Amino acid sequence: MVGWFADYADPYDFIDVLLNGDNIHEANNNNLAYFNVPSLNKQIDGANALTGDKRATAYQKLDFDITTKWAPLATYENRNIREFIGPRTGGYVFAPDHGGANLNNFFLK
Repeated sequence: MVGWFADYADPYDFIDVLLNGDNIHEANNNNLAYFNVPSLNKQIDGANALTGDKRATAYQKLDFDITTKWAPLATYENRNIREFIGPRTGGYVFAPDHGGANLNNFFLK
């Protein structure tokens, strides 16, 4: 069992980083499933080159295909973080990529 926390909210940070077989090295791999399907690696590279709705659609298809055909990973947790902010606290900005407050913006009123 391992954990993965996205650095930013983009499907690249899951599908490419965790499942692109072209990223497998001798040591220190994020692709802990050692998942390597050459035709899929090319599709991942193609999705990475897109932007906007085309990118989202390509990654949605990759997600569906990977999950239904191979299932190299099993998700067991998706945290829901609650933060309590006092009335004297200002500058709260929720960072959706990390699921919590951006601490650089806090100040006391």
